[in-house]
Amino acid sequence: MLASVTEQIGVLMTIFHKEIVFNKRGYAAPYRLDKHPSCFFSLYNGIVYLVDFAHVKTHWNYQELLDVLHLHYPLGLPDTHTDIEPVIAQSKISCIQRIWLHADMDYWQQYGISLTQLIEDKVIPVAFVEGMNKYGEVYTVIPYDICYAYTEFEGERLKVYRPLQDKKHKWISTCTKNDIGSIKHIDNKAEYIVITKSYKDCRVLRNLNINAVWFQNEGMKPRDELLQEFNRFSRKIIFFDNDNAGIGAAIRIKNQLDKLNMQGVSVITLPPALLQYHIKDISDLYSRRGKREAVLFLKQKELL
Repeated sequence: MLASVTEQIGVLMTIFHKEIVFNKRGYAAPYRLDKHPSCFFSLYNGIVYLVDFAHVKTHWNYQELLDVLHLHYPLGLPDTHTDIEPVIAQSKISCIQRIWLHADMDYWQQYGISLTQLIEDKVIPVAFVEGMNKYGEVYTVIPYDICYAYTEFEGERLKVYRPLQDKKHKWISTCTKNDIGSIKHIDNKAEYIVITKSYKDCRVLRNLNINAVWFQNEGMKPRDELLQEFNRFSRKIIFFDNDNAGIGAAIRIKNQLDKLNMQGVSVITLPPALLQYHIKDISDLYSRRGKREAVLFLKQKELL
């Protein structure tokens, strides 16, 4: 028999430790880690609902709330809810694609990257981003500058790139450390493989007929089984940024490959002196100094 509204409110007050006021925001969801309480209660046909727009399931009726809480407390409701293990939603991103604009071509052409290549690599221009983080919190991004999504990865994982934003707002991603970019484009019969840390660097190298892939960032190392796939190449070259962070990260990747008993592993970087000219990687060198200097450096490293 369904509890009366008064009984439902009484139980919910025990769970939430505060008065239940309908249509008033400010309640924390007890089934997930809720850093920004904005849920509210509503009443429909004698049933109390918790409304949670920051979760995949937006409306929880009274019985559903009890059911999910009893998963954690099979002996009955607790005196407090502080020990409830949060139900963590998976990170999600969805993008609305827009048309390609002249501003997009102005950006990518400075790196020698064409529209045809972007389409081939499953890069799309983005008009709107909606996401849900791992805590179930929903966010929306409407970029007023150029914005792209790298969509080549399996499982609908993707990485959003806003090149004109600061470091904190430049990336949104659901990719994991095991998502290796451009892996489907490598030449398995080549002598070497170059490991970079970004799509842009990788594509610049590929355009110069260099066999290359990219990791999600300098701090992410794919699992050993994936790294072992590079053992088919006689040379494994790690090419990260020329600052301290990039050099340190490259050395850590090399050490990991060494532990896997791989031979022919090396690290290359641009000369650190180029940092004063804001040149950290091969795409910077290409855009600021031109294709000729990029090719000259790569020849010096015996990649061309």
